[in-house]
Amino acid sequence: MRISLSACLIIFCCSHCKPVKRYEGKNPLLFDASLSKDISTKPNTRFILTMSDPLVPGANNIYIPTMEMAWQQLDILLHHNIRLTNKTAAAIKALAYSPLIIPDNIPGSEVEASAENGEVNVKATMYAELPFKHSFDTIQGSFGNKKVKYFGITYSYEYRDYIDILSYKDEKHFIVSITPQDTSKEILFCMGYNQFHDFNKLYKSVNIDIADAKKKESWRTSFMENDGFSAPKINFDLTQQLSSVQGQQFRAGKETYTITNASLRNAFLLTEKGATVFNEADMMAALDSIPVKRMIFDSPYTIILRKKTSPQPFAMMTIADTELMTLSANTDPF
Repeated sequence: MRISLSACLIIFCCSHCKPVKRYEGKNPLLFDASLSKDISTKPNTRFILTMSDPLVPGANNIYIPTMEMAWQQLDILLHHNIRLTNKTAAAIKALAYSPLIIPDNIPGSEVEASAENGEVNVKATMYAELPFKHSFDTIQGSFGNKKVKYFGITYSYEYRDYIDILSYKDEKHFIVSITPQDTSKEILFCMGYNQFHDFNKLYKSVNIDIADAKKKESWRTSFMENDGFSAPKINFDLTQQLSSVQGQQFRAGKETYTITNASLRNAFLLTEKGATVFNEADMMAALDSIPVKRMIFDSPYTIILRKKTSPQPFAMMTIADTELMTLSANTDPF
């Protein structure tokens, strides 16, 4: 069987990946934001913020969970007081209701946050390099009616240990796994799953088919002589201002915040040598108005005199009546 890929791509990572604190020594092009193009230059590509968001049929749908990580950090900064109402935008609800993203499950993940003068800023990033143990061949091919570059291989003994066929129904429905040099990770190439409404349902179906394949004939999941694998090379670096999030309001306690900035950058490179992925999510929220502090003691109050370093006050009083106060009509201070 010959396996030619033109479907969905899933990258799995281990649960113990340590965050990459700085990216020195890595591909510098990935960290130069000026090189990133606006997503509007790719009209058939969409960024998906959560796995429950609807996929766009016939488009490239890209999901990486950093915007969810940014929202989680925003919630932490606001002491988990974010409240949703019927008026809350759908994109905000999707972020708020998405399952908890555990940073240790996301390779090279890092979250930065700050809060000052009624403004909250959060940034979540992730970076992963997945070089293949052996480079694949570069192959000329077509996708639809366009010529594109593929990478791939016919059966070779040296590739047998890191190319796994996890499911094979026919030439239009199969799952191939490639294990990179870091064997705690894998890249799944999945054909025949473009009918699903969201990534949650798609991912569930992939796992069901993998489990079912283990019960079937072994030839279906063995990479054998005369078998072949090929998939298109992919290369993009795109940024989007998220209009579905930017400008939206939410409540935190008694205060109303407006999201003044929400942007997402996705960069991905897949060649015969391996895969590299970089993602950056930025979010800024500001109080609609910082309340003016009017501190006027015009109702019963308390006065305490004490040494700052002593737990014992040397005078306390409650003031509830004007008879001890200096009245406006009396100019005598005593």
